[in-house]
Amino acid sequence: MDVKGYKKTDIPPKILNDWQELLNHIALEAGIPAALIMRVSDENISVCVSSNTEGNPYKVGDSESLKGELYCETVIANQQELLVPNALKDVDWDTNPDIALGMISYCGLPVNWPTGEAFGTICILDNKENHYSDKQRNLLSLFRKMVESNLDVFYQNQTLESKILQRTTQLEYVNKKLAQTIDQYAAEKEISNLQKYRDSFTWLPNLSQLEKFFNDHLKQSEPKLSVISLRINNYAQLREELGLIDSQKVTIYVSKQLTFILPSTVYLASVSDEEICILFLCDNQEYVEETIEIAEKLSKKLNKEVSIQDKKVVLSVSLGVSIYPQDSEDFMPLVRKANSASIHCHIDNKGYQFFNRRMTSDLSQKHQIEIQLSSALRNNELSLYYQPLVDVESNRVMGAEVLLRWYSPMFSLLLPESFLSVAEDSKQIIEIGYYSLRESVQQLSKWQALYGKEFYLSINLSPVQLLDESLLSKIKYLLELYEVNASSIEVEFQESILYQNEERFLQTLSNIQGLGINISLDNFGSESSSLKYLHALPISTLKIERQLISSLFSPQNTQKITSAIISMANNLEINVVAKGIETKEQADFVKKCGGNIYQGFYFGKPVNSNDFYANYLSANDKLE
Repeated sequence: MDVKGYKKTDIPPKILNDWQELLNHIALEAGIPAALIMRVSDENISVCVSSNTEGNPYKVGDSESLKGELYCETVIANQQELLVPNALKDVDWDTNPDIALGMISYCGLPVNWPTGEAFGTICILDNKENHYSDKQRNLLSLFRKMVESNLDVFYQNQTLESKILQRTTQLEYVNKKLAQTIDQYAAEKEISNLQKYRDSFTWLPNLSQLEKFFNDHLKQSEPKLSVISLRINNYAQLREELGLIDSQKVTIYVSKQLTFILPSTVYLASVSDEEICILFLCDNQEYVEETIEIAEKLSKKLNKEVSIQDKKVVLSVSLGVSIYPQDSEDFMPLVRKANSASIHCHIDNKGYQFFNRRMTSDLSQKHQIEIQLSSALRNNELSLYYQPLVDVESNRVMGAEVLLRWYSPMFSLLLPESFLSVAEDSKQIIEIGYYSLRESVQQLSKWQALYGKEFYLSINLSPVQLLDESLLSKIKYLLELYEVNASSIEVEFQESILYQNEERFLQTLSNIQGLGINISLDNFGSESSSLKYLHALPISTLKIERQLISSLFSPQNTQKITSAIISMANNLEINVVAKGIETKEQADFVKKCGGNIYQGFYFGKPVNSNDFYANYLSANDKLE
């Protein structure tokens, strides 16, 4: 594909849908009839997206010739904001074509491709004089950044094909050299059948051939090199969702991405459908630092949502690194140690991890966790903790989030991040999840009987539970058994699960809501968050991602994003929970923006049921 072809390519429907949500929100927030994203071409400018608001005369596809008399032409030419409070009173704009449509005021900003070339504008228009407030203009600026961020991603995807071709050519040259070396040491009868040296899907050399190349041509030269094991963590799950053939296309996708991302001084080998071995050869003393740069880049580029056969799936990879000769002087031990580090990396939820001697015992500990976890319920080692949810206006405790804890005689107190991934991989999460649900409903029944006030619990459900066909019947049974109103329960889930099996999860969540249970979307505001789910999901509560709250008064300054999220949720009549509040300043900001519920250490840490009742329910639930 011609790299410059991106300028004429249609914007994907997913991005257009997100833009539509942005425009609808800003039009509603500003109280004006029209919000537009315009796209410019060589000869005209057309409406790319238009807000679905009453009185908006602009339709998608409407276009005007570029004759120097349009607001947007001026914005694009000057690359700065244009504000026209009343065109009828402005000699520069009193003949503007928009007046004929009844639009007499305008505020617009330029929108550019990541190359700096003009895409068009984002603008708002009114049928009466309007000077547009600072808040409205700031919101327009914020949404301009969101649109340009989408364009950046779109541009990268569109130009990826040509870059992959270039990098593939380089990698083919490297692999050709490797194949030639292999051929020199292969029997005559094997030379005519090169496929036996390569993976049939990715066409990468197999591990034994990479080992031979290392032994015959690298090891003797005392190289500066590292071995990276790249594992697709959720490959088994993807195989279950996509089927055998399409899941192998995930591996093909990853191998193609490597041709684009990695430098030319690498050698690749296929270990399995879910693992690729990367041998990085460096010609200077900074090879460890360069290995870190490579690992960070791979982690950032590959841990994301991807499209496989028109299905959206979330790719999860971990990277383990071993160093020659510190970790071993032989190739296969280097590979095994890199593999061990990658597994350890997945357990610790890190992007990459270097091997160290403790990892052998650590990996053994992982298996011990799995073994010990199987008996944890029988031995009453699992327990629930509760963190208060505080009403912003009254400062009263109105509910609690339920959090799981495991006290193991072997490992002491473990938080969920230490064992939930093991539980999910071993499918023990089903039994653990229903223990948590049963205990939560039973505890809620006791507290409501003693407390005598409206009080609810927010309970996390795992993706595995949400796929269980018997989930609804089990919830109904618990509600009837403990005589708890469904409205006193809130089910909390992560948006990322929808990328795995969106249609099925949406149906399950709708069925849960049909029981009268409230639905909460957790960690909204992360990089993977999508505006479309605010309308598509049957949610009553939105939890703002913890990092946004912690960064409110830091150099990252996430105040505008947080304020915009709260504003959008309020307009959609969705309750907003601000997680991770640790200071009064953060709490005051959330209240000022219109947030509904506080959660964080400033108001209370997670505690067991007895301490929760003593601290928040038995006497006075108002926090001073």
